[in-house]
Amino acid sequence: MKKLLLLLPLSISFLSASDWPRWLGPDGTGVSNETDWQANLEKVAWKAKV
Repeated sequence: MKKLLLLLPLSISFLSASDWPRWLGPDGTGVSNETDWQANLEKVAWKAKV
């Protein structure tokens, strides 16, 4: 019971996403409509061999 009382407030705080209020975004497609970003990134932050 104590675990439930602890986990409930924590889980509710993670459920609120102000920029994507719906599952998979506003259109339900999982695609962002963001237009203000650079397509050619000059510096690679990290990479991993798959």
